[in-house]
Amino acid sequence: HSSHSRQLKHKHIVAFYGVAIEVENHKLLSVALVFELCSGSLKNHIFGNDRRIPWKTPNAAAYTFRWIREILDALEFIHSKNIVHRDLKLDNILVG
Repeated sequence: HSSHSRQLKHKHIVAFYGVAIEVENHKLLSVALVFELCSGSLKNHIFGNDRRIPWKTPNAAAYTFRWIREILDALEFIHSKNIVHRDLKLDNILVG
């Protein structure tokens, strides 16, 4: 993963800093992936505010189209690096 993460510097991709591993007495206790700080997922961002829900607010469509463009831009970039996301969903799209 670390070789791929170095290739993924892009304005619409969350920065990956590394892996934190906790070991005690030669026993693995936990593993954590360390990313740049984000405020939450796109799912929480949208559904946490009715004004951002496209079918509830006509002006929300502008937000939706911007998010789609940014997500597609990031996907095009990772695909150009021969990387596939494999778990793309609103919960896994992080926002700043």
